[in-house]
Amino acid sequence: MTGLLDKLRSVHEKVDGWLFGPVPSQALLICRVGLGTILFLAYLFRWPLVEVLYGPTGYAGYAYSQRFPENLDLSWALVHRLDVLQHISTSGPIWSLYLILLISSLFFAMGIRPKISGTTALVLHVLFVARNPGATWGWATMIQPFMVYTIFAATREHWSVTSWWLAFRGNPRGPTQWTCPAWPQRLLQIHLTCVFLVLWTRFDEQSWLTGQALAFALTNRDWGRFDIDFYPYFQWLEFASVSAFVLECGAPIALWIKPIGKFWALGLIGMFVMLTVTTSVGWWDLMMICVLVVFLPAPWLERLMRPLAGSAAPTPQASSTPGSNSS
Repeated sequence: MTGLLDKLRSVHEKVDGWLFGPVPSQALLICRVGLGTILFLAYLFRWPLVEVLYGPTGYAGYAYSQRFPENLDLSWALVHRLDVLQHISTSGPIWSLYLILLISSLFFAMGIRPKISGTTALVLHVLFVARNPGATWGWATMIQPFMVYTIFAATREHWSVTSWWLAFRGNPRGPTQWTCPAWPQRLLQIHLTCVFLVLWTRFDEQSWLTGQALAFALTNRDWGRFDIDFYPYFQWLEFASVSAFVLECGAPIALWIKPIGKFWALGLIGMFVMLTVTTSVGWWDLMMICVLVVFLPAPWLERLMRPLAGSAAPTPQASSTPGSNSS
């Protein structure tokens, strides 16, 4: 009985350390900068369309709700309950909230009061998505939980305007080791695993099994970025499509296997880079590139971030548990 209790205690300590112990913070710092920048640019590019997409006289806005009150529910039930912007009758408040969203998302990316600015940006983003869910692709929904995890781990002491300014003034601050609580990163890793796990439905789709899905996307007028005749290269596209199928469907398992997980994550990042170049699916690919770094080793990320660190950033000691991004 004592031996069983010792084993259970040992398992509990390992799980507790894996979930709540300190981990290198480089990956979530990159997520903070990347997700904040994506949110800022996504809304900045919509500047000319704010009135059309979110204004009181725009799509399903206040004017529409007053004229056709029986047709208000144009979105999913939960999203519609969050559509408080539809009840604003003038453009001034909409523009004010839009500008606050731009500023807070930029501040979040720059590490200026990241918990406050990130929370503000996230709340306003949720409200704008609820106002017009048809104006965005799936990235706008998926980025919300990713930002939650990143906000909980955010700190202005690391890779921020504050740290860079203090370092420039010759007074670098911050802890000697860049660490954060493990649980936000673990939740992000588990969430990504579930995202790829959903893709196992592709085993029932002939277009993926025959290697034709990528070719269809590249030649689709809605998704393909370039007007190129890809049919002479169809065999190469079949190879690329099968490779993407293997990478994404194998990710839920391979990413957690320590010897190959980091290389699998690199393969996925490379795939999303190529998709960013060749297809147009909103900000999804760039968002995935940002968050997949949680499966890369901390020493790799530390070397990448060192030129812009702003303070000493030695690679911290971390758990050797798979998924700890320590090696």
